[in-house]
Amino acid sequence: MKNSIAINLLAMFFVFALKMPLEADWKADTEKTIEAAKKEGQLNLYVSRYGQAPLLEEFKKEHPEIKVVSVSGTGDQIATRLVAETREQT
Repeated sequence: MKNSIAINLLAMFFVFALKMPLEADWKADTEKTIEAAKKEGQLNLYVSRYGQAPLLEEFKKEHPEIKVVSVSGTGDQIATRLVAETREQT
């Protein structure tokens, strides 16, 4: 009985999560980031070790006025760096 309740709750979560307007939030966040990068003149891009070249090239085509600083590494390395940089800003 407990398993069926958990499965039903999980199913309900996914139904509600799929109905949320994620696309609008994603676009708004992206536009805010791009505007901030234009003001700063630079965007730090944190990526895993693979697959960044096509992403970087496409971004540079769309936004040539923004310098892209690519930071790559493992998930742990990137997380550690993000935490350190966030602490520096506060």
